[in-house]
Amino acid sequence: MKRKLYIPVLFVLLAALVLGSCDNFFSTSWGNEREYDYSNVSLSVNNLSDWLAAARGNPKLATALLKKILADLDGGKLSGLEKAQFQAAGVKIAIEAAGLGEAIISTASNILDKIEAEDEEAIKDVLDKIEAELKKNTQAAHDLAGIVQGSITGGGEPTFPTDAGSYGDIVKPSEAGEAIMILTVAVLDNTAASSLDNLSDLDKNGFRIEGGKAKVADDATPEAVALAAYLNLIAADTTGKFDSNPITGAIKKAFSLAS
Repeated sequence: MKRKLYIPVLFVLLAALVLGSCDNFFSTSWGNEREYDYSNVSLSVNNLSDWLAAARGNPKLATALLKKILADLDGGKLSGLEKAQFQAAGVKIAIEAAGLGEAIISTASNILDKIEAEDEEAIKDVLDKIEAELKKNTQAAHDLAGIVQGSITGGGEPTFPTDAGSYGDIVKPSEAGEAIMILTVAVLDNTAASSLDNLSDLDKNGFRIEGGKAKVADDATPEAVALAAYLNLIAADTTGKFDSNPITGAIKKAFSLAS
């Protein structure tokens, strides 16, 4: 099997295994919905977890919370640690809004057999289905980029600083990995022949890997900048937390990031 196809499939497979064994994605049974005015929501670091729990299975509440988190981040009244915690919560909601868990679980249940059989066409079909599901909600990737953009530094080589209590310090590897998958699809969506089995298409959108680091052009989209920042966070990590996580460890190989 060609390496360029196998490695992206590997990190999708690992994500499916991890997502399938934990509860960090919303139920597909949405239940009854109502309308929500995000201006009536009062968020604090003490009640973020409660609001996140309330939003499970309730996409309209999740959307309202995303708007509220973005508004609070733009308001400039949060301390450094509060900002990081709001960003972490917002990324969780954006990941769920994108439907990553549903897309992987619903399409990749038998991908292991396809990998073992080296059935490239079947694997490509699975990847295309996952990508198509994620493309149904590109707003989630845009919101995700907006949530973290205030913590990105580095210009043409974006990254998240890892000062104590910053977003780059507290982000969990699994959530960074899931964000990378969603942002990758969003960036590839600008490419006519986009497909998760050909990550080289990313360089058509002001994004490239050079010397084991992700770099962006001056006119790169917010999604491309956020994608590069996550990848460079993984590339520069010296704690081993991203290498030891199956999703981010495989992503590091898929994108040929620096060791």
